[in-house]
Amino acid sequence: MKFIGTLLRKSELDAMSADELEQFAERGQDYRHVLSCSVLNALKVPQGCIVEAEYASEFGGLYPVTLRFAPEGEFPAVEWYVSSAGTECAGWTVCRVDSAGHVTALYCEPNFLPDHLNALLAKEAQHYQEVSA
Repeated sequence: MKFIGTLLRKSELDAMSADELEQFAERGQDYRHVLSCSVLNALKVPQGCIVEAEYASEFGGLYPVTLRFAPEGEFPAVEWYVSSAGTECAGWTVCRVDSAGHVTALYCEPNFLPDHLNALLAKEAQHYQEVSA
């Protein structure tokens, strides 16, 4: 995979419609990589967690950007998925998936608001750490 240019700024991500995000990602894997890295650059990984970006269809392939956050460890009891707007959903979303496969929608916002996403992810990770202790 080659790097095709600079990362997108938060303001550029926020200005992109669901269709524009889809079109950007559909240019190819390199463009999707830039899109995912741009989103990752604006987010903070909660303490004790790891993050993975989807580049093919590892997490379903439904959105231009999907990031999987999970507590460190081989078999986490919970995972959080941050997904961009796209054909499947007009907004940026966060959902929680527990080890039994239950999905809980936590967030849906038409704009890219990294401060809101960071606060939600931090709160979720902290809660998980408290109940797991």
